[in-house]
This record gives sequence, C-alpha cells and structure tokens, in this order.
Amino acid sequence: MGKSYLLFQVMDQLKQLNPAINIIYINKEDLSFASLRNADDLHDYVKTQMLVNKDNALFIDEIQDIEDFHLALRSILRPPDLS
Repeated sequence: MGKSYLLFQVMDQLKQLNPAINIIYINKEDLSFASLRNADDLHDYVKTQMLVNKDNALFIDEIQDIEDFHLALRSILRPPDLS
C-alpha cells in the first residue's frame, strides 16, 4: 500500500464525515499540475480553488517537487486580517 492510496483513504473518510467539504487534490506526477513549480504558483492555485464559507482540505502528492512549498502553506493557513 503506497502513500497515494493512504491519501485517497483519508480524503474518502473526510468526505464521509463532512460531505460538504471542498477537497483540493494536487498530484505533481500529473502533467496538469506541471505549472505549480514554486510557492507563488501553489499559493495562487490553491486560493482559486478554495471555497468561502466551506471547510477546505488540501492534499498534495509529491509536495517536495514544489520549491519553497512551506511558504505557500504558511500563507494559506494564516488567518485573514481583521482590519
């Protein structure tokens, strides 16, 4: 059993617990995601996929292929400014 299989199991469990959840899945082995090369690319893509007033879950297979991915994740997880 590979890590991708486990990822799909977790996504299925989330959907069972919360059918309305918005799951964002990125697989860097899929050429559809070849343009996601760095933190800026990842951040921009995820922001376009997130739904307001819904729970969002992000799964990224082969995340290490995205340069400085941690910078995008920190920005995405940051609470919105209340000012």
